[in-house]
Amino acid sequence: MYNTTNITAANNLLEIGSSVNELSGGYFFPLAMLILFIVYLAVFKKQEFKNVLLIASFSMSVISIIMFILGYVGYQFIIIPLLIFFASLIIYYFVQKN
Repeated sequence: MYNTTNITAANNLLEIGSSVNELSGGYFFPLAMLILFIVYLAVFKKQEFKNVLLIASFSMSVISIIMFILGYVGYQFIIIPLLIFFASLIIYYFVQKN
């Protein structure tokens, strides 16, 4: 039997997001963060890649920490954006522009 929760009783956008995240097995917010990361990279593609990667990974790290505090994502979805952020810091400081 499927969970057919009626989300029309939700009072605001955060409650709707919480219901959708619960119905999707907890993958709605992590996938939304991944899509936002890809959108960052696509929108700022004319800028230097290492700068865009640093900005996108930092913003995804901040968003993932906020989502963890709110209880929408697990700890594994904090570790991955932070690792990407630290890798982009290394790329930013050690990759020379040709």
